[in-house]
Amino acid sequence: MAPLHIELEDLAGTSWWTSALATLASQSGIAYLRFVGLVDGHRRYRSATFPGPRTLGTLPPQEASALG
Repeated sequence: MAPLHIELEDLAGTSWWTSALATLASQSGIAYLRFVGLVDGHRRYRSATFPGPRTLGTLPPQEASALG
């Protein structure tokens, strides 16, 4: 049985039209994200989308939640 890999996906990065739509519809600094479950590199599951802060690149969870 193949393992399930769970990743966080930026909805705007999935295609050019979702990127354009997310840019036009979102508030400044907000990214729309979702969790996806991959088995053998194929998407099997996906969650509902939810808003999150947009960053320039990726940050470790500890750095993103650190105060001050």
